[in-house]
This record gives sequence, structure tokens and C-alpha cells, in this order.
Amino acid sequence: MPLHVRPVVSGSELRKGRVERPRSGLDRLSLTDVGEWVIEGAMSHGLTFRVKSANPPFPWVLEVSNGADVVMEVRGHLLGPSTFRSIFVIRIMQAAGGKDLLRSLMGTIDRDPLSSPYWDMETWSVLESRLGLTRDELERRNGEVGKSVRSRS
Repeated sequence: MPLHVRPVVSGSELRKGRVERPRSGLDRLSLTDVGEWVIEGAMSHGLTFRVKSANPPFPWVLEVSNGADVVMEVRGHLLGPSTFRSIFVIRIMQAAGGKDLLRSLMGTIDRDPLSSPYWDMETWSVLESRLGLTRDELERRNGEVGKSVRSRS
């Protein structure tokens, strides 16, 4: 899922479970629209989040849990010279309700998950190489997940 610009937050405060503005240039973590989407959604569903790793300002790994089980993991990959050319791999844990969280969050993002005006063929090439999948395979898998999430199975 390519990302778009969102406010920068404090990496140290985010690790404590708080979304606050950075206090210094070294504490800046790019939350991005995807991260904002996951954190706000988790909090609105009574879930908690934990930053597993971060290299400010990007990339980072975020884990969402319901207290007992991990529901979703969001892992960022930097594919180019800026965060405009990044992607997040979202892994959901069905047994823990990750599918329900993803279903409720999918309607809040205002674009197709694999569409970005900032991406070019070079960005796709890096992504294909990094993940070991072709663009067609990525689009097919993303479509299958989308269908699965939209269904009530």
C-alpha cells in the first residue's frame, strides 16, 4: 500500500502509546496516512498498538493487539529516496479478529491501496525485487485480500 503525506509524530511518545508532536528533529517519525489509519482505527476499536521497531523518520513496524493476541502487524518498506515511495505490508491474524479490523478500516482510506501518483516503474521494480513478486501477482493478492475482507465469511 503506497503511502501519502501525513503529520509527523514523536517516535518516543508513540512507543509509549501516545500520538504527539515531535519535540526535536531527531524524534520525528513519519506516521503517514497508513500509520495514522491503523493507529486511529485501533484506538477507536479499543485496541492497543506497539511500535516494534523504528528508524526515524521511516520505516517502522507497528503491532496492534486486543490485549491478549496480536490482531495486525504493519511493516514498512522504503522503496525510493523519500517516504512517498514506500509500501506497507499489512499482516492480519484472522483468529484474533484482524480481518474485522481491516474490514472496518478499508473504508476510511480515500484511494485504492495500490495506487499512488508518486510511484513510477522504477518504484514498482524495486518493490517486485524486494518482495519477490510481480506487479500482477501483487495486484491479484491484494484483490483477493480485499474480496476476503469485504465478505462476511
